[in-house]
Amino acid sequence: MADYEEKKEEMRQYQKEYRKRNYARQRELQTSPEYKARRRERYKGLHPNSKPRIKIYKDYKESKKAQKKRVYQRNTDFILEFKREKCCSSCGYKEHPEILQFHHTRDKLENISQLKKKSLDRIKKEIEKCILLCPNCHFLLHSHIKDKY
Repeated sequence: MADYEEKKEEMRQYQKEYRKRNYARQRELQTSPEYKARRRERYKGLHPNSKPRIKIYKDYKESKKAQKKRVYQRNTDFILEFKREKCCSSCGYKEHPEILQFHHTRDKLENISQLKKKSLDRIKKEIEKCILLCPNCHFLLHSHIKDKY
């Protein structure tokens, strides 16, 4: 049994020394200029065995940006087209539909302008709760609401 314990202790010592040597060798390799140059080549995609990671990431990032722009533009166009078909609910103003504003008549969850980045269904649901008003009528409506309180 004592022999087993000695061998076990000897093995532990060997493992400690091996780890120290190996760690030192790894650190030496990782700080060498050749190693850094190889890593740089791999990262840039110049190394024959590597995929060009930066290019893949840039393409992905650009596609996401383009997708967000398309969604935002689609939603903006939908809102503007919706306004073109309508007029002010109070005075009938119809000359410049882009200045018409949405006034929530019941439980407001979000502003329509903040929903331009979201789905079209959410915009439609929120528009159903609104009436269109020109800026003057909208201001008058809110000033009368404040006068009541």
